[in-house]
Amino acid sequence: MSRKTAAVTLVASLAVLATGGAVLTGSAAAGNSAAPASHARTIHYDAKTVSVLSLDPKDRVSSVNLSTRHLSSAGKLSGSAVFTCHLNTSHSSSELCHGALALKGGVMYASGVLKYSTYKLTGRITGGSGAFRGAHGTLSAVGDSARHSILTVTYRT
Repeated sequence: MSRKTAAVTLVASLAVLATGGAVLTGSAAAGNSAAPASHARTIHYDAKTVSVLSLDPKDRVSSVNLSTRHLSSAGKLSGSAVFTCHLNTSHSSSELCHGALALKGGVMYASGVLKYSTYKLTGRITGGSGAFRGAHGTLSAVGDSARHSILTVTYRT
């Protein structure tokens, strides 16, 4: 198993554990169901950070962090997202991130770059399981603080 595959598998497992051992359910009207293959679906979530854990506090160069966020849509908890992020270099102004979003019907996998200057994450949906098997698309998040952001996911299956 490659290092990237192992990291994505770990993050996906942590996302499911963060939701209490199961993928959370939400309302289909809130945009949490898989879209037909011929249509792109865009979902907007209010993402609230519930924990940030430094995986190796002694490593000041890569500074690997694991963050867990609750995802809400229309005021209701819709799922959970878990991301690991690490500095590209010791003088980097951004972090490389890999994550998983546990949603109704399955898990979506993502990777991207978080820029410090704008507190904006941009990336790609790289796959999924369950209703999101074969998902591909884009992911973006804009934060107004370290604890709150708006997450937008556009994908096709």
